Amino acid sequence: MRPKVLRAPACVAIAIVVGVVLVPGASSAPSRLSCRSGVTLDENATARMFIRRGGGSIYGCMKDTGRLRSLGSEGDSGRYDNGQDEHVLAGRYVAFREYSCDPDSGCEGYVVVKDLRSGRIKVRGSASDGNASVLLPSADGDVVLAGSSNLVYRSAKRRMILDRSAGVNPRSVLRSTSRVYWIRDGEPQTARVPGFGLD
Repeated sequence: MRPKVLRAPACVAIAIVVGVVLVPGASSAPSRLSCRSGVTLDENATARMFIRRGGGSIYGCMKDTGRLRSLGSEGDSGRYDNGQDEHVLAGRYVAFREYSCDPDSGCEGYVVVKDLRSGRIKVRGSASDGNASVLLPSADGDVVLAGSSNLVYRSAKRRMILDRSAGVNPRSVLRSTSRVYWIRDGEPQTARVPGFGLD
């Protein structure tokens, strides 16, 4: 005599499957980021930068396409702090500082300019700039930055030292067409930078 096989009614089987799918707390994909997500860091008519809510990831996007570009993350809270800060938008370009800190040797940083449309790096600073900070980006992707003892203009193809003094007031730096203005030790200074600021 063959043993009887007990079959659950179809409605019970369906209920079990639905219960597995809809169980509260089940894992699911994170909500999709968009150009309107997060907390705004900087914004203009062309682009927007934001940081994810509850996280340190930073993104930039072009408003006409909505495509996101990763810009790294804020520093952590551990012994060794690494991250990005000083984000500034100019047109479709974002200038920011990448830095790393060690309690034994201090902090080092260099300036990066990224094209949010192409995703490419247009300018990358170097150790020769000193512990640099972003001061003045342009909508052409050029940037003026302050090193530990100098004021530097950088583009994709040029590096021009504007001032070699540690007495430059970073808050004083301005531009008008192809000129940059700043204060050094209380005295006004200026330099012509062909092509900078023609945006």
